[in-house]
Amino acid sequence: MKHAALAVCLLAAAAIRSEQKKHDEAAALYARLASEYPASDLAVEASYRAASETYAAGKPEAAAKALEAFLEKHPKGDFTDDALYDLAWARRDLKDPKAMAAALERLITEFPTSDLAPSAHFLLGEYHYDAKRYDQAATHYRACAKAAKGDELAKALYKLAWALYHAEKLDDAAATFDQLIAKAPDSPFTAEAHYLVGLIRQKQGRHADALERAGVIVLLACPQAEPAVAQVTDLPLVAGVQTITGTTTGGGAMTVEECNLCDDCIARAAGGLCPHSFCPKQLMNGPCGGAQSGRCEVFPDRPCVWELIYRRLKADGNLKLLERYRRPMSFRVTPDE
Repeated sequence: MKHAALAVCLLAAAAIRSEQKKHDEAAALYARLASEYPASDLAVEASYRAASETYAAGKPEAAAKALEAFLEKHPKGDFTDDALYDLAWARRDLKDPKAMAAALERLITEFPTSDLAPSAHFLLGEYHYDAKRYDQAATHYRACAKAAKGDELAKALYKLAWALYHAEKLDDAAATFDQLIAKAPDSPFTAEAHYLVGLIRQKQGRHADALERAGVIVLLACPQAEPAVAQVTDLPLVAGVQTITGTTTGGGAMTVEECNLCDDCIARAAGGLCPHSFCPKQLMNGPCGGAQSGRCEVFPDRPCVWELIYRRLKADGNLKLLERYRRPMSFRVTPDE
């Protein structure tokens, strides 16, 4: 009874040292317990934890030797899967990927229901991914994703999708990125997943599907391009540079004046549509009130640009942009000045 109590005290003292990150002291106390009380029910756990604390102390080589000794003595037990997992990490730190993989393979083979199995599968996925064995990597990432939750699930799906992408299984990669978006919408990988699905669809020549993935279109062109693009998409537009001259063509030799080159562009605050160019009255703060059924009062064959602006800004959740008063357009700035 006395020995049992002392063993418990040593275990508790070692656990406290571990929580305090005094891993060398914890390892020594666990080793003492295993050595002085080999018949205790706590001896096997203490033996494993002594090796584990050695690894936590930043001594992977000594930890690997201690863990291998533990596994030889306890090939099947309550702490065998933990020892295999720790051994894999120690071998990884020692730049021995084959030994790391061997420990992980044994873990998932002998302990497939272990709580550590999903993480073991992920590490094996990384091992094969780094070696460009993408099909094998995908097998392990998929096994991890099947059992993982939370951040581990998101990471497994992300790497699975990339493995499938590199294996030229583009539809499967896109489907996996979509699965990531659905199952882990708050993951740090989600925004990139949207982009990558679009990239995959672009690579496949499915440009309409790629465009659906965009939250905004960044035009690597002047604002002159905004009104032209705004007529074929409802996505928010952002122009990269300012302009001082130029025209666009639309169908054959017909020239379309979609930008008046005013050098005072407000198109980006008007859903990509320029009221200066499209409104014959050049109103800058809303419609004139004369539009009928959405058609311009002056040119009934045209839609009222301010109704189009309103609908685009409403769809983007940017109606507050209409609350800002805009001064009349200045005509003093010209390309010749």
